[in-house]
Amino acid sequence: MKARIYAVRTAAGWRALFTVCHELDQRFWSDSSFRSGASEGWGDQPKVDELHDPRDLTWLKYAVPLGIAATACEALNRDVGVGLGKADTRTAIAAAIRRASEQTSGFATGVGDGGWLDEKLHLELPGIEKGIHLASVEQGRRAGREARDIAEKLRGRLFLQAEVEAAWPAETKERLLALLQLALLLGGLKLTTGVVPEVEPRNSGRRRASAEFRLRCLRCGSGEGGLRRTPCASCGREDCAYCEACLTMGRSRECGLAVVGRPSEVVPLAVARRQDLSRWGLSPAQTEAAGTALAFLRERRFEPEDHARSPLTSVIRQVRSFHPFLPNGAKKENSDTFLLWAVTGAGKTEMMFPLLEAVLDAGGRAAVASPRRDVVLELAPRLAKAFPQVSRVVLYGGSEDRFETGTLTLATAHQLIRYREAFDLVVIDEVDAFPYHNDPTLHYTAAQARARGGVTVLLSATPPNDLQREARRGELPHARVAVRHHRRPLPVPVRMNIPPVSRWAGSRGRIPPRLASAIRLSAAREAQIFLFVPYVRQTDPLVDCLRQQASTLGLEPGDIAGTSSRDPDRSRKVEAFRARTIRLLVTTTILERGVTVPKSDVFVLDADKPLFDSSSLVQMAGRAGRSADDPDGRVYFASPVWTRSQREACRQIREMNAFAARKGYLLQGNQ
Repeated sequence: MKARIYAVRTAAGWRALFTVCHELDQRFWSDSSFRSGASEGWGDQPKVDELHDPRDLTWLKYAVPLGIAATACEALNRDVGVGLGKADTRTAIAAAIRRASEQTSGFATGVGDGGWLDEKLHLELPGIEKGIHLASVEQGRRAGREARDIAEKLRGRLFLQAEVEAAWPAETKERLLALLQLALLLGGLKLTTGVVPEVEPRNSGRRRASAEFRLRCLRCGSGEGGLRRTPCASCGREDCAYCEACLTMGRSRECGLAVVGRPSEVVPLAVARRQDLSRWGLSPAQTEAAGTALAFLRERRFEPEDHARSPLTSVIRQVRSFHPFLPNGAKKENSDTFLLWAVTGAGKTEMMFPLLEAVLDAGGRAAVASPRRDVVLELAPRLAKAFPQVSRVVLYGGSEDRFETGTLTLATAHQLIRYREAFDLVVIDEVDAFPYHNDPTLHYTAAQARARGGVTVLLSATPPNDLQREARRGELPHARVAVRHHRRPLPVPVRMNIPPVSRWAGSRGRIPPRLASAIRLSAAREAQIFLFVPYVRQTDPLVDCLRQQASTLGLEPGDIAGTSSRDPDRSRKVEAFRARTIRLLVTTTILERGVTVPKSDVFVLDADKPLFDSSSLVQMAGRAGRSADDPDGRVYFASPVWTRSQREACRQIREMNAFAARKGYLLQGNQ
């Protein structure tokens, strides 16, 4: 896409702008009747000084690539200042275009000092028109109302041009760019590019050569390492940059239009000092943790921000100060992030409900994000039941709600990429899980989705090591829930020394006696049996081996099945396992989280493999002992080597049991 650059002079001085619909801007500034009608149709007092007493307008003759136009306007408004004369402004515009073109190679402007200024569109505004034209007033009023509707729907959102077009009816698309441009002039949204320049401030004392000029993706925060450059038919440049890191969510491009809505209406949330937690049926440990998190919400202080600032400057500040777990660069001692550290099966979802209730009752908006689509679909009916009167939006790949706005949003982590300062509370479930773990783009988008002055709550049974360290040092506000709802200790894994699976699995293999004996005991007590393996290729040979010797295990061959991420029938098999028509399920780590099967025992084979880190081992062990009817499920780590990860997993489980005992949350004896 290309854009036109112009400068407008008011009583305050000159200001540079770019436009994707120059006919709209030309009419807006030169026709006071249209401008007055647009302001009236908009309804609020416009937030831009230029609406008052525009005196002069100077246009660049030709359109330039949108990325160059945005960069040039940013430099002009930062460096030129106000009060310059007409000739100085012409020179400054030409020089800014030339510098922006040089910094991003592949586009030759040939711009001289003023050579591209269009004399035909150089307007001395006071002499253009006089009086009020009723037709222009009515046209402006109608356009102002439509622009306001668009701006309100885009509050707290970040859309690429294609997404904006898809969100509006076909009859609106022809004038959509004009309405977006009008909403920009009236202060309702920001227009920028999908990939933005990272520019050093003037007072930084540093100068960069053109070869060091850096770009970042506006949506996901990826730097040069995540960008690619290709010839572009849309803008004519030879190396127009686009972002590969978030390509699956739509192409974010240097010459592509990005629309950033104004932040959601953010007010200090009056979170009630006392809240009835009994209605949620929480255990004592859950009640204490939820109360600590609610106290954290009450202590937050709203910090206003100047949202009229340039979108590029705002983005530059955000990407420079970004820390994965401290949104918007907050310092640790003033963190707006709270960690809810709860063991597997502790009921993190139930503890989340009082936090959501507090924010929603106070008039705020909340989002719950999970790394996985299946968890989102599982949570949706539970949230609907808990908050039946609240408008809800459920977002995942292919969701029909992707352009809707609700008070409570449930989404996969990737879907937060389309939000900007929208939510007073952002809850991130399973922060240690793939793909959220170790993906800075998802951390960045979650941070940007949170409103200024809002709170991020992280949920995890196995937080990343850096979060655990910060929590133990008191640097990260947190609450720890070390016991499940039934208040029995977590099963501690038992070491089982057996050969690697590759040595004995297969139709002619022989199951190691220790493993066969343990499986037989689990089958005799009618437990459901998880057999975790590290690699997909191991599932079929192991199933064949177990079926060949099923009678020695106390099972029937039909009781045994296997599944993995490559199994198209995995959903049916998991349901059959829950229904006990399958008794033993060989599986990879796809079932290490989010699966609750009553009365289960867990075997982790080849537990010494690097794929199984301590967090993964704790999660797999967490499949056992989850129900009150069978809190003492059995867990075995089977391998020829006792690794650091296995020792660390056992240490964490024992530590949680000891913590729960010290707090008095464990039931004694036959209680």
